[in-house]
Amino acid sequence: MISRTGAVETYRCEQCGNEEYIHFSISPDELYAAQKGTVEVCIDWREQDADIKTIMKLRRLVPELKGKSLDDVRNSLHVGQSFSLGRYFSDQADDLKAKLEEIGLSARCV
Repeated sequence: MISRTGAVETYRCEQCGNEEYIHFSISPDELYAAQKGTVEVCIDWREQDADIKTIMKLRRLVPELKGKSLDDVRNSLHVGQSFSLGRYFSDQADDLKAKLEEIGLSARCV
């Protein structure tokens, strides 16, 4: 990179001198600042979590899962593996973690 002006970065090829411009809808600095103070919320999926009622409750709690079918959600969850629910601001993450634990899921913030 040879320069950054707001959301535009300029790169120059060291071999031929050709310059390329990349325009971000959000600048890298703004993206970093937006993610600062966020944590990732994960659930550790266990065999006992695989029932339909638990998956339906999970879909109600996590906006990104509401539009997915029960089968799609179930197929993306694997026993013994961690499943990321996305990044949240710390207070939102703590609230979501508590709600997940209320429905019997093992959740953590990373």
